[in-house]
Amino acid sequence: MLAQGSQGSATSKGKKRSVTGSGTPESFAEAKKTKTHSSDDSEDEPSNQLFVEENTFVKAQAAEESDNRKAPKTVDVAKIDKPSCDITELPEGMQFFEKIINEYKSLQQTLIQTESKLQKSEDELKSLKMSTMTDKCQFEVAKADLQDEMELLKAELLQIKTEKEELKTATDNGGCKRCTELEEQFNHLFMSFRPAPK
Repeated sequence: MLAQGSQGSATSKGKKRSVTGSGTPESFAEAKKTKTHSSDDSEDEPSNQLFVEENTFVKAQAAEESDNRKAPKTVDVAKIDKPSCDITELPEGMQFFEKIINEYKSLQQTLIQTESKLQKSEDELKSLKMSTMTDKCQFEVAKADLQDEMELLKAELLQIKTEKEELKTATDNGGCKRCTELEEQFNHLFMSFRPAPK
């Protein structure tokens, strides 16, 4: 009996082991781990999708930038501010600047000539002033000389007048022999040079 009981228990134990043998701790842990991974994958699925989308966007943007770098750049002329001087009008603009430069040089040359004429006029004016001053000095000297001569003539005239008065006084007082002789000589000379009547 005991042997049968022990055998039955052993058989039951063996059956239990066989049940657990199909589900060993390793297989249970494996299933649990798989379940955990599957649950983690289901939980991380949105984040993984975002990562994939972001990665795809970054790659697409990098590819677009690479294409843009490789492709020739097209510039919209309408968006560019046009300069005040058009490129097609550059030669004409250069001619305009050249015209201004030539006019400046011409005006500068005219200014130099005018300054030269002005300097010449100033020199002539200085020379004229010196000549005028010289003439004025000479005139003053001549005037002084004439004044001196005039004073001498006045003195001589006064002396003659005085002598004449003295002679007149002597004549009125009965005359003098010398005055009479001189008067006769004078009358003779006057009559001698007088033209003869026709």
